Amino acid sequence: MPFEGKRTVVTGGAGGIGALLVDRLRAAGADILVIDRIRPEDPSVRYAMGDLSSFDGIGVASALVAVSTPDILINLAGVQYFGPTELQTADQVVMHYMVNLVAPVLLARAQPPGRQRDDDPCPLHRPTAPCPGL
Repeated sequence: MPFEGKRTVVTGGAGGIGALLVDRLRAAGADILVIDRIRPEDPSVRYAMGDLSSFDGIGVASALVAVSTPDILINLAGVQYFGPTELQTADQVVMHYMVNLVAPVLLARAQPPGRQRDDDPCPLHRPTAPCPGL
């Protein structure tokens, strides 16, 4: 199995889609750390509180990623606003960019050099790449 023993960090791993993904990865043998604002329902899941909506929160999450040295980093955390743009406050716009764009880039950069390999079937941070086995 391509996930057996793989150290895997999943941001947003406590939500609906995230919890399902974490369950699948654990069933495939991955060693999971969930970084999220909410605690996973399953108490056996390793969890670290993380809020990716600010530079301070991203800094804490980046330190967790650096220390964890994951084989796989899945940036699943995300926020979305379904309404007229003109009704969004500037703070809401900034928060969306922080969680959806800034955090994934900075978390990927938190990895020690050499962690991402071109021959890896499940690359560290390439959201469009398929991952066999899931």
